[in-house]
Amino acid sequence: MDIDIVYTYVNSKDEEWVQTRNENLNMDEINDCRFRDNDELLFSLRSIEKYAPWIRKIYIITNSSMPEWLDTSNEKIVIVRHEEIMPESILPCYNSNVLEKFFWEIEGLSEIFLFANDDMYFCNHVTKDFFVKDGKPIVRMRKREIVPQTDFFRIMYNSQQLFKERYNIQYDLIPTHNIDVYSKSGMQKCKEEFINEFQKIYNNKFRTDEDTQRVIFQYYMIYHGLCDLVQYDITSPAGKFVNAMKKILLPSKYLDFIIYDIHTFFSSKIAKYYFSHRPKLVCINDSENTSDEELKQYHELMLKTFPEKSSFEK
Repeated sequence: MDIDIVYTYVNSKDEEWVQTRNENLNMDEINDCRFRDNDELLFSLRSIEKYAPWIRKIYIITNSSMPEWLDTSNEKIVIVRHEEIMPESILPCYNSNVLEKFFWEIEGLSEIFLFANDDMYFCNHVTKDFFVKDGKPIVRMRKREIVPQTDFFRIMYNSQQLFKERYNIQYDLIPTHNIDVYSKSGMQKCKEEFINEFQKIYNNKFRTDEDTQRVIFQYYMIYHGLCDLVQYDITSPAGKFVNAMKKILLPSKYLDFIIYDIHTFFSSKIAKYYFSHRPKLVCINDSENTSDEELKQYHELMLKTFPEKSSFEK
């Protein structure tokens, strides 16, 4: 079975992109760390070549220029411009919650595909059966109550409640915020089901708390039996404790993924412990709390973890 991976990417050093974005943005609403380029894509691609070389094609969706180091002539690399999959009437778009609604439109994309932000990495050898079982995606979700107290959880809540209104079922599940898997046909059917609701956010050029997120595609796959569901209980103190003990005592079996922002990662002994035991998937993302020194430490950590140049680099 062929499995591709999709990235969304922005080159924040592209002056034309920066100018166009600034012409459209509300300065009060935008956090530049969302667009800051810390060479995440470079290290993520190195992780693919080292730990998941079975990935067939790497689709990079962008509305900016590509980084100078990327060898776009590599047969695995496919650059997808926003205008190739999105209506011209809603461009330019800087809102990932809108962009995600169009992934299934990518020409040539495999039926089952992975999605990753560029700050997500393979950190250990991973085979296809981590993502697929009997031809179905394996959807990994964190079990927890969704309380709309932050921008992220308001968008999660919107998605949860929209699905509940249609199907009369509430999933207290959120994404692992790591490399995850979707079916193209499932995504298309879900979009057709919720097209009127999705279209209401198409003109939100930047993220808003009215958005819905790609988690709704996962809910759809779960409800319709289009995937196998694996849940991680982070709701109860007992569940958190059991999960932590499993990861600490048997990391090779239970350490599937970790997610930290850069500031928290370098402040946390347990985060560094987990990382040292090479979880299968890792997300270490930038945040407004990240200091210049922490960015330097992050870059050094990535160079140490993924020192070999990949074939995707010039």
